[in-house]
Amino acid sequence: MTLHAQKGGTQRHPTIHFSGSIAPPEPSARIAFERLIGTNWKVVGGTIAGVVTTNGIVHFAKTITIHSGGFFRALVLPVEGAHVSGYSQTVTVKIR
Repeated sequence: MTLHAQKGGTQRHPTIHFSGSIAPPEPSARIAFERLIGTNWKVVGGTIAGVVTTNGIVHFAKTITIHSGGFFRALVLPVEGAHVSGYSQTVTVKIR
Protein backbone atom coordinates (compact mmCIF):
# COMPACT_ATOMS: atom_id res chain seq x y z
CA MET A 1 0.00 0.00 0.00
CA THR A 2 1.24 3.48 -0.82
CA LEU A 3 0.16 6.83 0.59
CA HIS A 4 0.93 10.34 -0.66
CA ALA A 5 -0.10 13.54 1.10
CA GLN A 6 -0.05 17.04 -0.33
CA LYS A 7 -1.02 20.11 1.64
CA GLY A 8 -3.38 22.59 0.09
CA GLY A 9 -6.17 25.00 0.87
CA THR A 10 -5.47 28.38 2.42
CA GLN A 11 -3.54 29.39 5.51
CA ARG A 12 -6.84 29.94 7.30
CA HIS A 13 -8.43 26.67 6.04
CA PRO A 14 -5.64 24.15 5.39
CA THR A 15 -6.39 20.85 3.70
CA ILE A 16 -4.52 17.65 2.92
CA HIS A 17 -5.06 15.72 -0.29
CA PHE A 18 -4.38 12.02 0.33
CA SER A 19 -3.89 9.63 -2.56
CA GLY A 20 -2.48 6.16 -2.91
CA SER A 21 -2.90 2.64 -4.14
CA ILE A 22 -3.59 -0.84 -2.79
CA ALA A 23 -2.02 -4.04 -4.05
CA PRO A 24 -3.16 -6.81 -4.04
CA PRO A 25 -6.36 -5.19 -5.24
CA GLU A 26 -9.30 -4.89 -2.89
CA PRO A 27 -12.08 -2.93 -4.65
CA SER A 28 -14.53 -1.13 -2.36
CA ALA A 29 -12.20 -1.46 0.64
CA ARG A 30 -12.65 1.16 3.33
CA ILE A 31 -9.71 3.52 3.85
CA ALA A 32 -9.32 5.36 7.18
CA PHE A 33 -6.87 8.26 7.49
CA GLU A 34 -5.30 8.50 10.94
CA ARG A 35 -3.26 11.21 12.70
CA LEU A 36 -0.81 10.58 15.53
CA ILE A 37 -1.90 12.46 18.64
CA GLY A 38 0.46 11.85 21.55
CA THR A 39 0.97 8.09 21.47
CA ASN A 40 -2.42 7.21 19.92
CA TRP A 41 -3.70 7.22 16.34
CA LYS A 42 -7.01 9.04 15.79
CA VAL A 43 -9.18 8.70 12.66
CA VAL A 44 -9.52 12.07 10.90
CA GLY A 45 -11.24 11.00 7.68
CA GLY A 46 -11.89 8.19 5.27
CA THR A 47 -12.92 7.07 1.82
CA ILE A 48 -13.73 4.01 -0.27
CA ALA A 49 -11.20 2.48 -2.69
CA GLY A 50 -12.00 2.55 -6.39
CA VAL A 51 -12.15 -0.23 -8.97
CA VAL A 52 -9.29 -2.45 -10.09
CA THR A 53 -7.22 -0.97 -12.92
CA THR A 54 -5.74 -2.97 -15.80
CA ASN A 55 -2.44 -3.44 -13.94
CA GLY A 56 -4.16 -4.97 -10.89
CA ILE A 57 -4.00 -1.98 -8.54
CA VAL A 58 -6.78 -0.09 -6.75
CA HIS A 59 -6.43 3.68 -6.28
CA PHE A 60 -8.00 6.04 -3.75
CA ALA A 61 -8.00 9.80 -3.14
CA LYS A 62 -9.62 12.15 -0.63
CA THR A 63 -9.14 15.74 0.54
CA ILE A 64 -9.77 16.52 4.21
CA THR A 65 -9.69 19.75 6.22
CA ILE A 66 -7.21 19.82 9.09
CA HIS A 67 -6.24 22.27 11.80
CA SER A 68 -2.58 21.37 12.23
CA GLY A 69 0.09 19.22 10.63
CA GLY A 70 1.58 16.07 12.01
CA PHE A 71 2.11 12.42 11.23
CA PHE A 72 -0.54 10.65 9.16
CA ARG A 73 -1.12 7.10 7.90
CA ALA A 74 -3.85 5.15 6.12
CA LEU A 75 -5.55 1.98 7.32
CA VAL A 76 -7.12 -0.38 4.77
CA LEU A 77 -10.13 -2.34 5.98
CA PRO A 78 -11.04 -5.00 3.39
CA VAL A 79 -14.63 -6.08 2.84
CA GLU A 80 -13.77 -9.65 1.87
CA GLY A 81 -12.45 -12.33 4.19
CA ALA A 82 -9.66 -13.24 1.77
CA HIS A 83 -7.57 -10.15 2.63
CA VAL A 84 -6.32 -8.68 5.90
CA SER A 85 -6.20 -5.06 7.04
CA GLY A 86 -2.96 -3.13 6.76
CA TYR A 87 -1.31 0.23 7.35
CA SER A 88 0.58 2.50 4.97
CA GLN A 89 3.87 4.13 5.76
CA THR A 90 3.69 7.25 7.92
CA VAL A 91 3.82 10.61 6.10
CA THR A 92 4.60 13.99 7.65
CA VAL A 93 2.59 17.10 6.77
CA LYS A 94 3.79 20.53 7.87
CA ILE A 95 1.30 23.39 8.17
CA ARG A 96 2.39 26.90 9.05
